Order: sequence, then structure tokens, then C-alpha cells
Amino acid sequence: MWLIMYGVGMLRRIRRYLKALRQIAQYQNRFDNMSQNIHALYEFLGWEGQYADTHLFFWCKKYWRDKFIKVAEDIGRREHQANVGNLFRNLREDAKRNLAHILDLEERFSRPACFSYSDLFLDEDWLSFRKYEEFKNSIVPEKDCWQYKNYKLPRALHLREFISSVFLYQHGIKQLKNFKAIADKAIIDAGAFVCDSALVFHYLAPENAVISFEPAPRNFALAGETLALNDLRPGKEVILENMALGEKTGRVQFISEAKHWGGSAILPSGKGLPPPSPHTQKNIVSVPMETLDNYVRGHSLRVGLIKTDLEGYEWKFLQGALETIKTQRPILLLSIYHCYDDFYKIKPFIESLNLGYKFDFFYGVCDNPWSDIMLLAEIY
Repeated sequence: MWLIMYGVGMLRRIRRYLKALRQIAQYQNRFDNMSQNIHALYEFLGWEGQYADTHLFFWCKKYWRDKFIKVAEDIGRREHQANVGNLFRNLREDAKRNLAHILDLEERFSRPACFSYSDLFLDEDWLSFRKYEEFKNSIVPEKDCWQYKNYKLPRALHLREFISSVFLYQHGIKQLKNFKAIADKAIIDAGAFVCDSALVFHYLAPENAVISFEPAPRNFALAGETLALNDLRPGKEVILENMALGEKTGRVQFISEAKHWGGSAILPSGKGLPPPSPHTQKNIVSVPMETLDNYVRGHSLRVGLIKTDLEGYEWKFLQGALETIKTQRPILLLSIYHCYDDFYKIKPFIESLNLGYKFDFFYGVCDNPWSDIMLLAEIY
């Protein structure tokens, strides 16, 4: 009798499981379902050490497919190959290798059989991933802050906000050929978050003024706290500006992201775009926007370096920074990983200005395989 009851119970559980799978299938394609099931199998087998952070891995995989692979499929193979060719055009041999390495990594990442970081990162990349894990494990919780080496960030942040691209890889600055060209000029930190990049810039160039622009109210408040924790004086070593940089002067709607504070961004607008979700609407604030050109003219600045991480607003930022770029030709460290057009079209656009820039690409191995890919542009 107990066997019958046990069998009936098992059948009911199987039916519930199958029903749950059907519901999941309404929102995920067949690949996503297979990936999640294999992920669950790995955890069941106790392989979580080798397949750490698999939830993030598969989220990144889906994001990459939605933002890049599907766009490439929609525009067609010929146009996509032309965009790839434009990236390689006029690059030095070492820059070609760096770009090819990034593209090979992303191609491997998009394969259905790539289920884990050990599948993705091979040879030297796997060693770099281990160093990244050592970086994560070396972040120490103190009473009022997180600390990595001599750098401190507010405890109000999640541990993940101690970002490797900033503190471990320093935005690829070591890959620049002529960092000394910034001399005593200002460093523009566009999309400053909580002034984490400002700490690194001040360490690398202590004589240079760092001007950090952050529109999100919460991030801006935490930026002040970051400076205090690191004994830096706002308005002295680092100048904090509570505004967005973009293509115009005025006010814009801004999504002040509640869960991932580094993901706050200007609200996209335009014909055909869906309205904001109820969750997003709760976090929309109005913030001031200025063009970099107006700011530079108004403060009579000499600019030596511009770093951007604007959650995909780089194109419009450049529209408001063209005069500064054309006349002063600063080093550019531009985030190009947020969308297809940023990745494939910003380099050809800057190249079309015929200013003499030479280009390189940088990706620091971490647990987000598409994140923090940088376009490096400098004149030497």
C-alpha cells in the first residue's frame, strides 16, 4: 500500500515539475531551458566550485544574445561582417590581437555548449579568472566600509559594487602607449557612480584634477562618502558634479536603479519604445544635463583624459563632446559593451573625424563575460 501511495506522490510531483517547466518555457527559448536544467544538474552533483556564479553566467549569456547576437542576426550577415571589418581597419597588430581575442571570447560564450566559466575561459584567461576570484576574496569588510588594499567604499554598497574593471584592471590604462600625455590636464570621469574610478585616477595621476559627473542622487551622496573614507577633499583632489553629461543642456528623466546602483541610466525615449515598467516608474527622477563642451568652455578646462561608463548613452555623450575632442584630443576610455552600436560603431565614428587617434580594445577577465569592454583611443 505504501508503495502505491509513494508512486502517486511521485507522479504528482512530476506533474507539478512538468507544469513549472511549461510555464518557464513561455518566457525562455529552448536554449535557456536547457542551460538552466544543466545548471541545476551541476549544483545537484556538487560542482558549484567549478561552476560558481552560474546564475550570473546564464543571465549574462541571455543578455549577450538579446543585445548583440539577435541584432547581428536582424541586420544580416553581410552588414555585420562589414561592421567587424571596420573595427579591425587601421589597427596595430597588437590591437588586432586584443580585438580578435575579445571577439573569440564572445563567440565561444554564445555557443550552446558553453555552460560555465571553465568552458569559456581557457589557458591564460582561466589564470586571469582565478586572479579575479582572488581579487573578490581580498575585499575586506570593515566597520564602516569595504576595503581593497588602500581603497575604501561605503558599506551601503553591495560587495559586487567593488568592481574589478576599476580596481583590478584600472580601465585598461596600463595598455595605453602614452598615458603621460595627460600631463597636468583634467581627467573627466563621466558616469562616476560612487567615485570609485576617481580613486584610481587620483592614485595614478595625483597632480591632475579629477572631475566626476554622477546624476543619480543616491550615488552622488555615496560618492561624497567615498571621498571622505579615502581622505580626499571634494572640490580639491576630486570635483563632484551632480549632473548628467549628454547631447544637450536641460533636464532629463533618469532611472535611479534600486538594486544595482551602478546600473542607473538616462531613461530611453523615442518612437516605438515601450513605456516604463511600474518598477522603473518608481525609480525615475529628473536630473540636470549638460554637454561636456559647454562645461569645458565654462570652466576653461584643459582636458587630458575622458572616461565614460554611461550605460549605453555614449553616442549622445559624444555629440555633446565633439568640440572638446576635436580641439584638445584627449585620451579616450569609452565603455562600448552596453549595446551593439556602441561596440561596433563608436570606433569608426571617431576614426572618421581624422584626428589621428590610434585605437585599442581592452577586456579584463571577470564573472561577466561581456562587461566593461573598453575602447582605448589616444594620439602619439
